[in-house]
Amino acid sequence: MIRATGKGLRVVALLAACLCVSWTGAQSTVDRAEFSLDELTLHRDGEEYTVYSSITVPAEAGRLRRLLSSPEVLPKLNPHIESADVLVRQGPSGARVRLVSRRCVLFFCRRYEWTQSMTVVPGGDILVRFEPGSGFFSEGEIWYHIHSLSPRRSRVKVSARLVPAIALPPLIGPALMRGLLADDMRTWAVNMAAVASEI
Repeated sequence: MIRATGKGLRVVALLAACLCVSWTGAQSTVDRAEFSLDELTLHRDGEEYTVYSSITVPAEAGRLRRLLSSPEVLPKLNPHIESADVLVRQGPSGARVRLVSRRCVLFFCRRYEWTQSMTVVPGGDILVRFEPGSGFFSEGEIWYHIHSLSPRRSRVKVSARLVPAIALPPLIGPALMRGLLADDMRTWAVNMAAVASEI
């Protein structure tokens, strides 16, 4: 089941079309029967958005952990990311990464550059933290929890706290951002399943 909370989410499909987010195109990269986006919840509190998602993926947990902690793979998971360059390795389980992406909101497109840290914490969870700067999000963090269901099947739980850096129209802005985040999450989930099947 996929659900999204908050007013205005009935217009997500229309917003996705305006934002040129290709959910249908992303689906073609992997058989839908091979994975499931079990839950997708979004909530807004002032300028901050929280996202929770649970995804079942036909891949071994260790493989997914290596995938989600590898900066080099980020452009394959997120079609908006043009490049991901490692600035410094922080031991065997972390890295500081500079990214460049191009995002369009309605008819306005802009290139963003930002730095984020990626760390595998004790216990195996992965923490991504955005450094304040000129990125699409002025601040935020994402947690990935990977749980093994069987030798060839895992569940990835994603918890994110995000503060957008862009100014949005007050009346339609929140619904616009929710639609963008929801479709980003769906596209990311499909791409993750496709890339995991290749490595």
